[in-house]
Amino acid sequence: MKSNSDFLFTIIAGGIANSDDYGDTWTLIPQPPLEGYLNIPYADDNYTFINHGCALYRTNSMGEYWEDVTGVLDDIGPPEPYGCTSIQAMEMVEDKLIISMYWYGGVGRLFYSENYGDAWEWIDTFPSQSGSGMGDNNVNALAGISDYLFSGTATSQDGLFYTNDYENWTEYSGGLESYSLSFANIISTNEFLFKTGGTVSVYRAPIPEEINSEITIVVDHLSGWNMVGLPLNVDNTHYLSLFPNAIEGTLFSFNNNYLQTEILEIGFGYWLRFSSNSNVGISGNPNNEIVIDLTQGWNLISGLHNSVQIDEILDPENIILAGTFYGFHNGGYEEAEELSPGKGYWVRSSSTGNIIITNQR
Repeated sequence: MKSNSDFLFTIIAGGIANSDDYGDTWTLIPQPPLEGYLNIPYADDNYTFINHGCALYRTNSMGEYWEDVTGVLDDIGPPEPYGCTSIQAMEMVEDKLIISMYWYGGVGRLFYSENYGDAWEWIDTFPSQSGSGMGDNNVNALAGISDYLFSGTATSQDGLFYTNDYENWTEYSGGLESYSLSFANIISTNEFLFKTGGTVSVYRAPIPEEINSEITIVVDHLSGWNMVGLPLNVDNTHYLSLFPNAIEGTLFSFNNNYLQTEILEIGFGYWLRFSSNSNVGISGNPNNEIVIDLTQGWNLISGLHNSVQIDEILDPENIILAGTFYGFHNGGYEEAEELSPGKGYWVRSSSTGNIIITNQR
């Protein structure tokens, strides 16, 4: 099963199906010209990919039109007697779509495409230790973090390697040995990599310190006054750096009264005025948790890089007055059910104390 922003995709009796209601209903889509067992190796908001063996097709029209993008994937591989067998994994890393092809005999190859499969290039630098030769591998699991590719092999002779230039690879298999060096799946959070495969155990490792976990949040604003916040750790927190189309001199914080300011801080909310409707991208590193100091009465706060439900906010001193979270939209206040990234909110406290907003995803 794969997903994009709007749909789940899976294989059911009858073929490929999608769902836009979290699986309550499934709708079959037209099938690609493939026979036999089908697999969905990758999907995003641009394309859905389907394969049978080494044959790969894509669609951007929910199956109304399919394109064969196999290209050289089943041609460029280890010499005879090897032959292409299947697609092991696909992953998007920045602008590169990575694919791992398996050729029987325990070896395979990695390829990348910068145009969703219109053309494929062999990644001939993978440092296999299993004796199959430089560039040959048995990569069974892929993960992308920022601009880094993580590749885990099925064989217990290799393990996990990562790169961000596809030339130089770093081994990252510390703590794994014997069968645990074999990878079936890799997933990542903001702090950890998790792997399964080779044994019944689940292993984790911290994200390497050299990797920049920078993400971008797009925040929309309406003409006039808006309540804003800082959703990420950024280098320059001046309001005109973050919101270059804001009206100068209109950033205000609140601490029992309004204070004109120029710098935004994580966890605080602000009023800011814009001359027109706009969207702005804010790039930085996420916080998994913030502690906010509240004073008695009304406070102007903001949340994390992702949406957080009001009932998920930790209130250890029970100081939040129920029903007092308010956002501002279309010139009026609305009671809030969640804190959205980059937005500011009012909340009323019965006394001075702390609340904790944490990333539970």
